[in-house]
Formats: sequence, structure tokens, C-alpha cells
Amino acid sequence: MKLVTLLITTVLASGLMAAYPAMAAKDASGNIGSPTSPDSGPTDQELQASSSEIIGNISIANIALAYGMNDDASSHIDAARQAIAKLNGTTSYSSHSPVTAGKLSYATANGNKDYWIPVADDRFVVRTIDGDRLTSKNPGVDVSDAQIVHYNMILDTKVADAQLIKAQTAISQKQYDVAMTALDNVSKGAITETLTEDRPLEAARDNLILSKELLHDKDYHGASFALKHASKELAMVEKATPDSADNTHIKNMQSQIDSLQASIAKADPSDLKIAEMKIDGWIKDVKSKL
Repeated sequence: MKLVTLLITTVLASGLMAAYPAMAAKDASGNIGSPTSPDSGPTDQELQASSSEIIGNISIANIALAYGMNDDASSHIDAARQAIAKLNGTTSYSSHSPVTAGKLSYATANGNKDYWIPVADDRFVVRTIDGDRLTSKNPGVDVSDAQIVHYNMILDTKVADAQLIKAQTAISQKQYDVAMTALDNVSKGAITETLTEDRPLEAARDNLILSKELLHDKDYHGASFALKHASKELAMVEKATPDSADNTHIKNMQSQIDSLQASIAKADPSDLKIAEMKIDGWIKDVKSKL
């Protein structure tokens, strides 16, 4: 599995992205108000990007702590606080439409844990740490699922920053459970997953994008789970349109995805670059059918 080095993004557009109002104003308390003039503060797109950075870095910091990579955790906490600073005093952000993210689930000694890495422009908003490093640090922690989800976000930046400071202090005192709880308080308090319409072809595309991102980071198990979800969604497409002329092609694509999924599940694909090219081709193929 591979965790994330900072990469600043734009907002969700096209399939994995959603449109937002051009500008957003802050009231006297610093809260987001209605659209107004260009001089009134950060645009909604900028707020979306910074808020996604915060959530992504918090998730990665938490995963790093689970693997005992405390320096990496601290660096991502710092990155999250820098993203808060970019909001220029805005004290709360509420997404206007669902955010797209890769939901990574991990099996740990303390039970299952879920983390969300927002996706924009078909990329993670923050890049992950090398998967080989993670596994060697703590082989007792492993990804148990990976799939695309959508969530609404309400982020109180004052509360978030206070919890991030608490996590930093706890790490310096080697109280790692306290640090993880503080980070959980931010992400779980900000995120509410949403139920989306039944659109299996779009879900297949999104999970293929997630698998490519995870494979790029050598998160083989995560990529395998995402491919499994993509294959499942394609099966739903076939079932929903039994008489479609596309079904033979979709079934063939599904068979190829299943084959690569089985190979990646062994955590050692014979040619990583070819595997990524295959997934990229399937993404383009599915997009052409939308």
C-alpha cells in the first residue's frame, strides 16, 4: 500500500467532479455566505480544494500512525494545518454537492478503520506513501477494502486545527492512540457519506480510476479491491440492459479486469506499467459509453 505525498488539486469536474458557484462570501463571523463580488474572499472552488487537502492529509496522517510511520504522520498534519491557513480565516466550509473520494478501509489490531482520500481531476488530492514501505513498517495492518464513495462535508476549521495541534502534541509525547483519536474526530465529524443514484457505468469508471491511482502507489491490495468493485458494477450494467449490443464488449472487458485483479491481488504484477496502461484503456472505454 502506498500513502500520500502532497499534491494540490483543483475541484471535482466531469465524471469525478462537480460544479460549484463561482464565488462565495464570508459573513462577519467568517462563515461561508452566498455568492458575491470577486473581492469578497476565496472562491468556492478554492474552499473545496483546501478542504479536500485537509481531509486527505488527515486521512494519510492517520494511516501513517497505524503503520508506525510517525514522522510521515507529522508531516501530513503540518500539511493539513497549512491548508487551513490557506482558507484565510474562514471558520467553516459546507460542500454544495457531494465530494468524490477513495474510501480506504484497513484491518488493524484495534479493529477496522476507514479513511477518505478525495479525488479531483481523476487524481488523489494528496499522493500516497510507497506501499512497500508501509507493509515493511507494520505487516499487521492491511487494506481490507477500497472503493469510490461520495460524501457531504461540513468542516469547522477552528475545531479541526485544535484537534491537529492535539495530535501533534500527542505524537511528540508518543501517545499515538490519542493522536489517532484526535484525527478521527476531525474526519468523522466533517464527513457524511451519501447515497447516490444507481449509475453502475459511472461507478465502474470511478473505481477503475481509483484502482489506477492505488496501483500507481503500489497499493496492490487496494487496487485489487477497487478493480473488484469496478467488475461488480459492470456486471450490474449487463444485468440492467440484457439486450444491449454493448454487452458482449462489456463482458469481455469485465473478464480482462477480473484477470488483472487476480494478478494484482498477489501484490506483484508482472509489469506495473502495462497494468496501468490496461486500466487507463478501460477508463477511456467506459467513458466513451457514458
